Amino acid sequence: MRTIAYSFPVALCLLGAAFPIGAQSHTECSNPALSFGDIGLPAAVSDTVAFDEYVTVAEVEVATTIAHTFIGDLTVQVTSPALVTVTLHAEGGGADADIVAFWNDAGAPNGPPYDCICAMQPSGPGSMGDLALGGAIGTWTLVCSDAFPASDAGTLASWCVTATGVYPSATACSAPGTEFGLTGLPASISETLAVAEDLVIDDVEVSTAIAHVWIGDVVLAVSTPTGSSLSLKALDASDADDLDVTWSDRGAAYPGVSLLCGCGVIPAVPGSFADLAGETARGEWILNCADDYAATSAGTLEEWCVRVFGARRPSVEECSLPGTAFGDAGLPSAIQDTIEIAAERAVDDVEVTTVLTHAFLGDLTLAVTSPAATAVTLFAASGGDADDIAVIWSALGKPHAPPFDCACFAQPSGPGLLADFAGESPAGTWTLDCEDSFADSGGGTLDGWCVAILTLPALELCAAPALDFGAPGLPDFAASALSVPAGAPIADLEVRTEIPHTFSGDLVVAIESPAGTMVTLHDDATIADPDIRVTWSDAGRAYGAPYACACTMSPAGPGTLADLAGSPPAGEWTLMCEDFFPASDAGTLDVWCLRFLAETTALAPKFLRGDVNGNGDVSALADALYFLTWAFAAGPAPPCLDAADADGDNDASALVDALFLLAWQFALGPQPPAPGTKACGADDDLDAALDCAAPAIYCNP
Repeated sequence: MRTIAYSFPVALCLLGAAFPIGAQSHTECSNPALSFGDIGLPAAVSDTVAFDEYVTVAEVEVATTIAHTFIGDLTVQVTSPALVTVTLHAEGGGADADIVAFWNDAGAPNGPPYDCICAMQPSGPGSMGDLALGGAIGTWTLVCSDAFPASDAGTLASWCVTATGVYPSATACSAPGTEFGLTGLPASISETLAVAEDLVIDDVEVSTAIAHVWIGDVVLAVSTPTGSSLSLKALDASDADDLDVTWSDRGAAYPGVSLLCGCGVIPAVPGSFADLAGETARGEWILNCADDYAATSAGTLEEWCVRVFGARRPSVEECSLPGTAFGDAGLPSAIQDTIEIAAERAVDDVEVTTVLTHAFLGDLTLAVTSPAATAVTLFAASGGDADDIAVIWSALGKPHAPPFDCACFAQPSGPGLLADFAGESPAGTWTLDCEDSFADSGGGTLDGWCVAILTLPALELCAAPALDFGAPGLPDFAASALSVPAGAPIADLEVRTEIPHTFSGDLVVAIESPAGTMVTLHDDATIADPDIRVTWSDAGRAYGAPYACACTMSPAGPGTLADLAGSPPAGEWTLMCEDFFPASDAGTLDVWCLRFLAETTALAPKFLRGDVNGNGDVSALADALYFLTWAFAAGPAPPCLDAADADGDNDASALVDALFLLAWQFALGPQPPAPGTKACGADDDLDAALDCAAPAIYCNP
């Protein structure tokens, strides 16, 4: 199995950026200190960094530290292993000195100052999204050129590439070692593996490791548990031997990419992994491998893997970068850091990222606590004398075991499971506790940590109309309908589109709800790039090229997807594509999906039964008097009528509930019902007439 390797995010402090959650993040850096541009020095210098393992790239970020006395003379370009070149800086900035920036499509518009140590968009041509094709593996190159050498001096001091990708919700591998293709061996073989997770497919990758003396003869196809078949590789003229490839819609086109690098390669047409969206992942997957010129060359299917990217995704991500030291002489043995989350969407799952440096992990305990006071131990005195923790703690991770500086997904040690947070409201304060049980022996630093709240769609429906339009003899308009059954009012909505087109600037794409509300998803006449492969979401990145990014992006408007919130989803939804310059370019409305997100809920407030005055203590005399004063002497109202309902009959009656409290405390009357008088809790029998005008601070610190 080809494992994914990660480096510790060394650029974290330099860039001041939060590291990604629910994503693979791999950073490689170089400190070449190459001088250029002055008398006797070269006019241009280049330097490389190399990634040795495949990462499914969604975003690329480049950090540069370049000293130069006149940056208006400079051009800075980065080239990916797939030979895509993007210009980061093109002779801008005039007489300013130095370029110290973090190049990112989500950064500020390109412009001075360039020594800002900030996120900035490339000047172009090209965007960072263009670098995502082909995966990260291989050599990345940075070139600095001085257009007017011998007049100013420069130094390429350091630079970093960070490839951030999506992570699979499920991975299954098989290493059959089955031979085929030579005399006495079968010309074709079929191998199966099982995916256990019951996931709705959002995307798929298939990795193959095949030893073969003439790989051009090999034909590959994969079949899903529901019977769909996708061609991965057709016959070709390649005389290469061996095939070590990750087949992916995010890959680079073949030929033109090495078959031995583990790189992402786009499957052979017809078809793409996008065609599998909406199917179930659970069940038996089949890889069919054939040698169309058998008896002349031998091959072995050494290993293959299926990676399924499910619809689950973070709905909330918050991070903290405290940089707090602890555990050494003169420092506290334990520290605590907090993250505030405002969203109220109920938790389906949680992932917690921790990045710590520590001299002896065997002394360390880490625990996370939710606003509802649920605690889960992430790490408990394991790892021996190893140092450092860089882990995304996830129920989908590897079993709890060293190494812990892997920047990988790993399960918590317990006690407690991340599933214990399910159903809670994430709103409030999340707390991370770090404790060194043998302080004064070396200590550590909590560099950063993050909390990701994950949700599942309440409903996801897809259509694959494969409607051609825009070319000569074809209509200039394509529309596809999806029928949605009855359901709860819409809380939030995403729309995914897969629209191959040779000139996407000609297109306007819109969606119409059953109620006739229309939202324009795409309308950008300035772009000549092909294809629209986007998940449209109000929570996505700002609308803008590239649109073949397989990313989450806000709609162009007019309209937002929030315009559809609150309406019932039942009925016919329509996606429309119009080519305003038909007969010059061809397009296909290939696949589109509606993804209704889980209902947004503010969970029931917690309180102490009988705490009428809201002070965190149930005292029959004080609380009964407060209640009676409000009812009969114009005193202040109880802050929480659920708490004032001492007898739990869903009727906050001052006289009845005050007498109930007095009878309980002084006449051996019945106990106040759940949640009781000692521990905060919510009312299991909610009544719309009773609520909390203000949250109980003592219950929700």
